Amino acid sequence: MPEGWLAPFLLLGISDGCSYGHRLVERLTGELGFDETRLEEIYLVLWRMEQDGLVLCDPEDREIRLPEPRYEITEAGNAYLRSWADSLEQYRKEMKLFLHLYQRTG
Repeated sequence: MPEGWLAPFLLLGISDGCSYGHRLVERLTGELGFDETRLEEIYLVLWRMEQDGLVLCDPEDREIRLPEPRYEITEAGNAYLRSWADSLEQYRKEMKLFLHLYQRTG
């Protein structure tokens, strides 16, 4: 899976209730096809998303860092997901049209 897909899939996992770091990693590398992705890359993307305000890390108690980070999606993270979904929907329509036109020529 291309690297650019990592953030949206992480946000989907977090919004789906899979909020602990190790569970996100297991889900990504197990069922979602990111098995070639290094652990460091996943946590780097999570850190960047935290810096960008898309997720909160350990949102219940900001004074204490938990041994296992827990993530929560923010409104900005939800907006990012909506934007991705809208873009993919538009792309799907364009691909469908292209394939339809292509098949007519062949």
